[in-house]
Amino acid sequence: MANDDPFSKQIAAADASGKSRYGEEGWTADCAALGRASPSGVSRGDMERILSQPDPAGTIHQLARAARCQQLEAVPGQRVDADIEAEYVAQRQAERKAFRERRGY
Repeated sequence: MANDDPFSKQIAAADASGKSRYGEEGWTADCAALGRASPSGVSRGDMERILSQPDPAGTIHQLARAARCQQLEAVPGQRVDADIEAEYVAQRQAERKAFRERRGY
């Protein structure tokens, strides 16, 4: 049964927008990156602030990007997580491709 409260509708709209703009795989990776950064989840208050932005899906995408960068920061004596690095590289390649397409290269 679908939840008809406004908060759930906003989340569903941001989710649909994110999947449309960044692709199913990219959007899922963004959500996973946020999950790794905040294992207890995004609080309702924080999500309400994200959803109040003009572009909630873009905000989530940028937060996920920042989370990946933070997770990739070298810590002496620790290896970089290859999966996170692969996600970041794939994201950057997609951004570069989109840039070239916008510029007509």
